Amino acid sequence: MPSHDYDSFSAMSIGIMSLKNLNELIKARHDARYRRGEMLNEWVVLGRFLFDSCGNTLQFTSDIPAEIFPNIPSVLAYQDFNQFLIRNHAEQLPMWASFANSIPSTTVHCPECGAQWTIRNCHDAIRSNENRIIGLGPFVGQRLSDVIASWDRINTADWCIREVKSGSIVVHESHIVRENDKASVEIFTYQHTSCHQSYLKRTGKTPRT
Repeated sequence: MPSHDYDSFSAMSIGIMSLKNLNELIKARHDARYRRGEMLNEWVVLGRFLFDSCGNTLQFTSDIPAEIFPNIPSVLAYQDFNQFLIRNHAEQLPMWASFANSIPSTTVHCPECGAQWTIRNCHDAIRSNENRIIGLGPFVGQRLSDVIASWDRINTADWCIREVKSGSIVVHESHIVRENDKASVEIFTYQHTSCHQSYLKRTGKTPRT
């Protein structure tokens, strides 16, 4: 996808061909608005996601168009989406949407069943996050960038490195790890709805509200 093409019917069509494309499209639209101040067109894609004019991606959470209308086109400009609802006598449906912060990356799998996320099932992801302080003692003598790369290869989670300190000093990827260095990380996991329910039942944990 050309880097400048993130707000056309063609860009939307390419963006839903794969999860990788979808993530790239989401990022390109976000950058266009929040970095360059561009106003964007609004789109409904896959009957599940709404791209708004401010570079945000939202996900329908009630009266989901794709589930009510199996024949909904995969890409609709927002005005055409409204016309589609009118033609189907559904313009009064209370369709709610929230920020789509649970779309997984292409590198992670569901930690419960091991299945890879794809464009066909990414809407079903439930995201959980955990903040940790990790001692880097086992990695002494290694370059920090290599340690981070090893975490990136863990396919059951996305690791976000917030900060790494050697003593009181914040260090960067060229740093050679020393004893007592610590990393502040946020770990994101993504489970299918059914897998998440199994996880809660197995662990006795309560769902977040």
